[in-house]
Amino acid sequence: MNLTFGFVDKGEMAAAAATLGVPHPTGYPTIILLGKLFTAILPVRQVLGLNILAALLTAAGVAALSLLFSHLLRVLNNVEEHTAEGREPTNVYAGLAALFTGFTATWWGQGNGFEAYSLFAALLPLVTLLFLRYVDQQAASQRVGFSTGGAWFAGMLGLAFTAHLMMVLLAPAFLFWYFYRLGVNARAFLRFLFLAPFFLLGLLPYFYLMLASAGTPAVSMGAVNTLGRLVDYITGAQFQGYMLSGWKVFVAQSGFFFGKLPSELGYIGIVVAVVGVVFLFRRSWPLAVVALLTILAGVIYAGQFAIKEIEPFYLTAMFGIGFCTAAGMLALRRTIGRTATLAVAAAMAAATCAMNFGWSNERGNTLAEDYSRNVLQTLPRNAFLLSTRWDYLVSPSYYLQEVESVRPDVTVLNPNLLRSAAYLEYFQKRRPELARLAVREIQEYLRLGERAERVDKLSYQDALQAQRAFYRMVNAIVEGAMRTRPVCVTLEVDTLIAPRRQRVPYYLAFVLRFDTSYLPQRSVRYNFRPWVGRVDADVMNIHEMYTVSMLYRANYEALHGRRAVADSYISYALTFDPNIRESDVPPLPLTNREGVLRVIRSYRQLRANVGGGGNGGG
Repeated sequence: MNLTFGFVDKGEMAAAAATLGVPHPTGYPTIILLGKLFTAILPVRQVLGLNILAALLTAAGVAALSLLFSHLLRVLNNVEEHTAEGREPTNVYAGLAALFTGFTATWWGQGNGFEAYSLFAALLPLVTLLFLRYVDQQAASQRVGFSTGGAWFAGMLGLAFTAHLMMVLLAPAFLFWYFYRLGVNARAFLRFLFLAPFFLLGLLPYFYLMLASAGTPAVSMGAVNTLGRLVDYITGAQFQGYMLSGWKVFVAQSGFFFGKLPSELGYIGIVVAVVGVVFLFRRSWPLAVVALLTILAGVIYAGQFAIKEIEPFYLTAMFGIGFCTAAGMLALRRTIGRTATLAVAAAMAAATCAMNFGWSNERGNTLAEDYSRNVLQTLPRNAFLLSTRWDYLVSPSYYLQEVESVRPDVTVLNPNLLRSAAYLEYFQKRRPELARLAVREIQEYLRLGERAERVDKLSYQDALQAQRAFYRMVNAIVEGAMRTRPVCVTLEVDTLIAPRRQRVPYYLAFVLRFDTSYLPQRSVRYNFRPWVGRVDADVMNIHEMYTVSMLYRANYEALHGRRAVADSYISYALTFDPNIRESDVPPLPLTNREGVLRVIRSYRQLRANVGGGGNGGG
């Protein structure tokens, strides 16, 4: 388990829970409220308390898997067998299958840090179990009307949607099993009417987003003050451009998932899962269809999602694979005996744990906190920082600034958020001193309406108009702010922002300047703790960002005739080389592996040009 916040959304999510804010869509209100409760109860650093909650929820999901698998194996035991002699105890196999599933990197990883996926992992098997029991009850009674089982299932299903909309991926399997057991008839459809009120009741936490937004929270991705905006928020409208991204993305993401699947399942597990699929088709083909629909839904959806943090989106697929593995254990019991099956199952769990421990262990990951803290601590007093480094700086800064009051004098802004009318409305209330600098430009941009938010969907002329209005607005804010406070950017910020200003390298950022006069900088040694043994795009990007910042400063010093100082920065830059070999790079999502290889080659070239050694930035 991570002792601080990790990359991507974890800093922002922790800040939202600690301050009762509104995190990025789809809002995740239930885990935000649970997180706030935990921060009030546990006498530890708030982010650690939130990570403990994530670990407990993920473990609870494994316990729920055990109950679910036990139920399903009892169903398999009873198919075509009506004597006690032919039935096997299912709890042991169910527990081992659940433990095996929990040890996969896909499942285990959700307990490492506070995010929405840990609650989803807890509710996924629980809702499935409630659904199966509800269908069993309805099949036995044939009575249409209110039932306690139906109320629990529908209410928890609605609540699960507030955890994550991935819950919809169970729809194909659920609908198939529902109509298979209850028939395609008027009575089956009528039952939905009795479920609907409890489902809607489960969705009520979503209204927290509107309540929190009304108070201008410290953490928010925009004003959620109308039903239309609420719907857009909870359906993730702004991220839909990353979904259904086409065949090329599907091939890349699926290649990553299936490429690592054998080792993630401890190699033995993949064989037992295949045995389970065959056994399911022989014993109960409808349950086999349920398992395969669950796997396929997860694979098809995640495979078309063009994001690098894709592992959590394969939870549904791993859930289905876990059930196949449980069925495989039951099949082995019937062929090789109890003792041998228990030995195989124990070996599976042990192998899966051993294979995934290194990848799932985030105890040594302090990179995001160290980097964001280093950036904030070295900025000028009262600085205004523009950065699009959400994963490593913007998201972590929410937690450091709003929860732990690190450099509260600094304002951090991702300028791309200003493309959203909802965020602009929030920005004007949250940062009125900045919004006042561009009143006319903001109004001009807002007059374009929602067209301006999705320039990729516009005609060339409309897109050009929207882009010009956006840059006029951002530049009015930047130019106005430069008259009263230091304004800084990180390297990747669009050069169309403040295009006429000088970007002077200053520690880990760039100060925007009106002139080219020399800007001194004290010698610095950053608090940098390498994540030893980890090789992925996030780790390599962090290392590279330190190195590139040092090299820019070295070049700046050299241009001002300070050759010795420049050489010291070059030497320091080389200490951030993680010394990773190309053969050490594992399979990674999308083009992340190519990105990691590029960084490795860049360090190799830098060393060839300069020479030197070291590791760790100490």
